[in-house]
Amino acid sequence: MQYGTHRDRGERAAQALADLANAAPVTVAYVGGNRPYFYYGDHLQNRVEIVPTQGSPEDRFYDFGRWNGDPYDKKRARIWRRNLAALAIDFVLVEDRGLESWQASWLRDASSGWRLAVADRSFEIWTRQRPPS
Repeated sequence: MQYGTHRDRGERAAQALADLANAAPVTVAYVGGNRPYFYYGDHLQNRVEIVPTQGSPEDRFYDFGRWNGDPYDKKRARIWRRNLAALAIDFVLVEDRGLESWQASWLRDASSGWRLAVADRSFEIWTRQRPPS
């Protein structure tokens, strides 16, 4: 796939995210390939995280003093959702290669606490469900 195709997809997803954020800085969990750069925002106002599926949120940073294994190796929905909450994630952006991932399937589970805000053939953006008022 050409870089231009990746850029176009990234720009569409980034624009959709910007529209949802309404110019406010947001925290985004990224699921997909290794192209999270589009989602930091035009002024680098967003925080983008790749959220561990095991261990604690701190395990996303390598520490030479301790090694608990790959924080993305295990497929644990409960821990991943707990880490989304601990990192105060506003949106989960799932790019094309992540659309069939286990994280995407966890979001689609009705009990996940997330709802689909924007869907495109190459990305999905999920937002927290608001409790009924």
